[in-house]
Amino acid sequence: IASQHTVYTGTGDLADMQRAKNGKIYIVEAFASALNVIDAPDMAGSACNYVQGGQSIAPKSTLWSLPEFVSSSVAPIVPVTYTVSCGNASFTSYHPSQNVFCQSSSYSLTNVLWLFGDAAASGSLNASTALNPVHHFSSNGTYSVQMISYYTCGGGTDTLKLNVTITDIPPLTVLGNTNICIGENRTYTASGADSYSWSSGATTQSVLLNPTVNSVYTVSGTSTLTGCSTSKTLTINVAECTSVEKTNKVNSLKIYPNPFNSNLTLETENSVLLQFINQLGETVIECSFDPGKHSVDLSNFNAGIYTLKYTDKTGTRGRLLVKFD
Repeated sequence: IASQHTVYTGTGDLADMQRAKNGKIYIVEAFASALNVIDAPDMAGSACNYVQGGQSIAPKSTLWSLPEFVSSSVAPIVPVTYTVSCGNASFTSYHPSQNVFCQSSSYSLTNVLWLFGDAAASGSLNASTALNPVHHFSSNGTYSVQMISYYTCGGGTDTLKLNVTITDIPPLTVLGNTNICIGENRTYTASGADSYSWSSGATTQSVLLNPTVNSVYTVSGTSTLTGCSTSKTLTINVAECTSVEKTNKVNSLKIYPNPFNSNLTLETENSVLLQFINQLGETVIECSFDPGKHSVDLSNFNAGIYTLKYTDKTGTRGRLLVKFD
């Protein structure tokens, strides 16, 4: 309704209307010596160019209708269909030889472009020029899919839109600390499926991993209800942590425990400025302390390795700190 546009407000008796092979629509106005014409029916609003009395038929005149025509000469628009299994959608469209949109004017289809509306699939993974493509959707949800048909004939393009709903992909997630020190054993747990298979060889829901270098693991999960599987990758970053001691003393500053879980205790002989810097080089907290013993609550920090930058009257120094879950 929002797209409708009024092209005629006269008082004449408008009757039959037909689209001709030239693409224009001709409209009968009773007892007139000309037909009204919509020159460009595929253009929006006033761009369709409605012309009152645009096609003369003088010295003849109209009555109520136009000549009969064979309805089978108008090609039906064949809908796009699709099937879905485990996130894989197979699309079936019309064959190019049907030329379903332009057949009556002998136009020909040159190519098609599919846009799958899958934001997680970038570039060519989110598009296809195949007539009957298959696309694997990245997660459950409803996607707005478009098929754009390109024609010769100067007729431009046609776009078909349909919503594709995916519900059978297991919602697989993996939990565990992704920043560890060499020698640490950490537990990683997958969820969202009924059975699991890890690239480490384990087939349990949880695994114990202790890589000595930065490593990437894959876990696959299968739903017994749908029979569908999906996979996730887990990247574990490993640090040497060789300069970290359980108690670090930076000249007149003593700070412990290290590694820590929530609170750090510091003892300083001088007034100090402390800066905690994450692995991205960002200062996540800055605080000052007078001489004495103090407690610092760092429970809201993410697990990982931090640099402690310490400044007092003797200068500036740094040490590594490790926070674990």
